Amino acid sequence: LSVIMFDIDRFKQINDAYGHAAGDAVIVAVARMAKKFARQTEFVARLGGDEFVILLIGGNASAAVRFASKLRENVAAHGIAHEESTLRCTISVGVSELDSSDGSFESLLSCADQALYSAKQAGRNRVVMDRRVVPGLTPGASEAGAPKQAAACQNPPHRQPARSPWRQLTLRRSRRPA
Repeated sequence: LSVIMFDIDRFKQINDAYGHAAGDAVIVAVARMAKKFARQTEFVARLGGDEFVILLIGGNASAAVRFASKLRENVAAHGIAHEESTLRCTISVGVSELDSSDGSFESLLSCADQALYSAKQAGRNRVVMDRRVVPGLTPGASEAGAPKQAAACQNPPHRQPARSPWRQLTLRRSRRPA
């Protein structure tokens, strides 16, 4: 079981420059891209604002990083039509895999959140893997698309969620467009 947590880089600037309708168009387009890449057994959910989570069932950390990298590349390459403008955005992504020594979903979500935070700190538009899972990743890599390694995930997380992750994460399989 892996979690991919991502948000839209500099989303506030999109809202400020183009208006909230443009921001909404970007959120819908990014959500559709995420759902397009997800298999029927995987769940895509919006946590709120411009933050999303994808729950990957089966596979391993490497598969989750490949999924996240492919999604990141697609979002960066995709123009989003809004009124007379074509908007472009990027995403920062944190990836974590369930650790058998911990086994808690809350810890899994927290570690993905910390990896996302590390992606933001490293310059945005990148994928960062929680290093508990893939100790061989090099934290000093500088290529934007290269998966990076976050600092070891620690509990409590660097920032506390506004409410329980169980409430934040409402998993629904939906075949309706986002």
